[in-house]
Amino acid sequence: MNCIDVGERDRRMTRQNEETERQRDIRLGKIVFTNVWPVFYGFPPAGLESRIEVTTRTPTELNAALSRGEIDVASISSFAYAKHADKLLLLPELSVGAKGSVGSLFLFTKRPLEEALPERIALATTSATTVHLLKIIMAKRFEFTPTYVDMSPILDTMMSTCDAALLIGDDAIRASRPAEARGYHRYDLCTLWTEWTGFGMTFAVWAVREAWAAERAQDAALVHEALLASKRLGKRLPDDLLDEASRRVGEDREFWRGYFGGLDYDFGESQRQGLELYFRFAHDLGFLDSAPPLRVWRNPNVTQVNE
Repeated sequence: MNCIDVGERDRRMTRQNEETERQRDIRLGKIVFTNVWPVFYGFPPAGLESRIEVTTRTPTELNAALSRGEIDVASISSFAYAKHADKLLLLPELSVGAKGSVGSLFLFTKRPLEEALPERIALATTSATTVHLLKIIMAKRFEFTPTYVDMSPILDTMMSTCDAALLIGDDAIRASRPAEARGYHRYDLCTLWTEWTGFGMTFAVWAVREAWAAERAQDAALVHEALLASKRLGKRLPDDLLDEASRRVGEDREFWRGYFGGLDYDFGESQRQGLELYFRFAHDLGFLDSAPPLRVWRNPNVTQVNE
């Protein structure tokens, strides 16, 4: 009798586990960098926790996973959207960008750019958008083509064989103090872009696979609405958000208040104009086959008004 009871219990547990897996049917990708934390501060909400599987990876890894159909919706690099724009839709009112300083995308150089442009630049490859932004700025603004070398994001190693190094996200933040101590010069890539073009720069977007959104429109709406609600909470910059960033990356609460507060998490007309210009430049330089249109997903629960 006990054996039968144990066997039945195991079968029930197996069925429950299978049911849980079936319920967790929305696959979402989250960029590993802290810059997305305000958008994800209250996500997933209690009503969606059992249905959403969240995968946290670098932008490069999420770009590939979304293109392979391994996840359904994700925060990805803007450049990745451009490469796969025929299969993706952008979620409105969600992005990561800045106009002026972004505070986490730095080009470190041994000599000031005003004195000498770097002949050899080491690249961290965790974000395709940032890598190509640097190449655009060098080619279009400075009319210069250095040698680029892909390397692990370790400042001392990069600078040992190169004249400059590009670091992205939390790696850039962590390297700022050591770079200053070594006498390196630091340039914020977004500042270089805004000074030159007058536009802000959108580095990451939220995208959904078009086929999945068509088949699962209500689920797409649930995710989108939950992300917007979460963003509203995160933009208040609660202390626990700031303290967690300090614990994981370093710096103090006030640094993170200024950093998060300087980022733009919306995706309206001005953000789109800057991103379209970036795509045109990338196409001009052969980084993209075309400058794709920004195709924005429409929430079926929101009445559209013809302008």
